[in-house]
Amino acid sequence: HPRNSRGSAMAGCDGGNIIGRGRMRTGAPAVVRKPRSTPAAWDTAGTMYLTQRGGLYRLQGTHFTELQPTGGGWTQPIVSPDHSSLAIVKRAANWSDIYLIDPLGHPVRQLTHAQGSDVVSDHWAFYPSFSSDGGTVFYIFDNPKEGFRVDMSIWSQPPQDGAAGRRWTLPTSYTGGDSQPLSIGPRTLIFTEYALQSDGHIRAQIQLQVGQLAFSRALTTPEDDCSQPALSPDGTRLALICTGGGQVGRLVVADFDGSRLGPLQVLVDHQLCAAPAWQPDGKALAYLAPAGPAGRFQLWHISFQPVARLGSPQPRQLTTSLDFDATSRIAWFQA
Repeated sequence: HPRNSRGSAMAGCDGGNIIGRGRMRTGAPAVVRKPRSTPAAWDTAGTMYLTQRGGLYRLQGTHFTELQPTGGGWTQPIVSPDHSSLAIVKRAANWSDIYLIDPLGHPVRQLTHAQGSDVVSDHWAFYPSFSSDGGTVFYIFDNPKEGFRVDMSIWSQPPQDGAAGRRWTLPTSYTGGDSQPLSIGPRTLIFTEYALQSDGHIRAQIQLQVGQLAFSRALTTPEDDCSQPALSPDGTRLALICTGGGQVGRLVVADFDGSRLGPLQVLVDHQLCAAPAWQPDGKALAYLAPAGPAGRFQLWHISFQPVARLGSPQPRQLTTSLDFDATSRIAWFQA
């Protein structure tokens, strides 16, 4: 396979990021409030969907509305291009599936059927993403699977129950596979590959692929260790989380011409950032990061409009007593 030459590897289910990172905690326990009881500190433009401990919440203005309660296993929402529905993951103990839900959080249809007859035949589906016309849903799926070995690859299918899926990437065996797909044009994907380097460390690279089962090309270096790509509304910038191989990371943006990335511009440094999402007009980013002595993940906002006194964009913390799921993206659109 053409990807074998890159020594691709990814640890655990989705690089360890689905299960591992985003649940790091420090300090004494603190009371965690439900979002519906605590308003955001500032009115964000548009509508956001976030998850806290498997519950689904909508943020409009400064007010959160609970759409699905805590413990429901909901994660990784993404809004369809026409804003009529969301694709979202519902996670169980040994499998997960992609669902379509309406804007009020009511399930419309189940797109994947990952539950098998036992744990060996169960499957995982994560990270749904719509094509620009809404006619295709991309996601990652551990099929085929050999025993307990999980090699995630990117699949696609129309957003109808029972529609046949098609595999888009062929991960190298015993590596873990590919993750976080974004459809950026006809037959063109951006995704994250977790690669095992010659020094024995795992690094994430952003890949660009044109065509089903085609060669992919790296947009970032292993040394940058970048993942969680988010494309700006006008398609000219990419936001990423890059760790440089460390335990904390950087929120960065880079110009994107559809083929290559420009230099990485650091917006937030030395913080365990996650889930970057663009404001609908492209003038700001939201993200999740720990705050407070217990290290709960709060919602943050950073504007690209510089503050005259400070001379550069400054992060603003929007919540203080919540605990958003850092392994779940933020869905943000103009209502």
